[in-house]
Amino acid sequence: MANRHYAEIGDLWKHLPLAEILSLEQPRLYCETHAGSAQYKLTHSWERDYGVFQFFAEAKKFPALQVSQYLNVLRTCQGEDKNLSIYPGSPQIAMLLRGNEANYAFCDLDGESLDNITNVAQKLQIPAPAVKCFQADGIDVIAQFVSQSHEHASEIFVHIDPYRPLERARNNLNSIDLFCELSKIGVKTILWYGYDAQERESLWKVINKTLICKEIKVSTQNLWCGEIYILEMNNPNFSLNPGVMGCGVLCSNLSPKTVAACIKLGEELVYVYENSVFPNGQSGAISCRSISL
Repeated sequence: MANRHYAEIGDLWKHLPLAEILSLEQPRLYCETHAGSAQYKLTHSWERDYGVFQFFAEAKKFPALQVSQYLNVLRTCQGEDKNLSIYPGSPQIAMLLRGNEANYAFCDLDGESLDNITNVAQKLQIPAPAVKCFQADGIDVIAQFVSQSHEHASEIFVHIDPYRPLERARNNLNSIDLFCELSKIGVKTILWYGYDAQERESLWKVINKTLICKEIKVSTQNLWCGEIYILEMNNPNFSLNPGVMGCGVLCSNLSPKTVAACIKLGEELVYVYENSVFPNGQSGAISCRSISL
């Protein structure tokens, strides 16, 4: 298992909008550049307690979260005692929501993660030919894979989830470049990124510059970006890190209905953490914002 940050706050603002997008947009081909495992054995840590466990306990109190696709997926992961026993990674979320209505392409450098995806696909009775796994850099592979199906671009969804968004692949593209290239041809695309107080400004300088250079426009590619961040992030006395201090999803070619649904989920997620307290006694409250592009 290569991903040690599963079920933490960063996964919430990745999988919560992702599940809703997949349900509303219903792509016929789903691709991931950095897939991770399909599922993880769920154990307690303070980071996961603050992440999925707090969400699962509180989400039912809020209208949009209560009926969200993400919460529905989490309910399928309960054990006989009604507690969460596994955490669904994005491959499992996609395969649960799209089932046999889609084909899948998953990339990861970790072979065990890909084996896990294959095993879960079998359990979900997804036909083997419909699930392609590549033990390779997904930035390179997905760029080539999608280019072979670009005539059906509007039916393709690509999830870009890099550990280092500015790192370049063999094809000299980084994750932001790939987001732009796919968005321009009409592929529905989501780029997840994490940051701390120092990283965000430099990351967004690159994002804005790349969007301009690649001629990606809000009006043409239907861009939307939503971020959540811990309010204590800029406090120099804040001493804990729950995985990420802030994270965002940059999306393209989504319908206005889908964007509105994601915005509503972000607004209600803030309420889940309104009275949250970290183990050191500091506030775990978050804020959510849509970014002007």
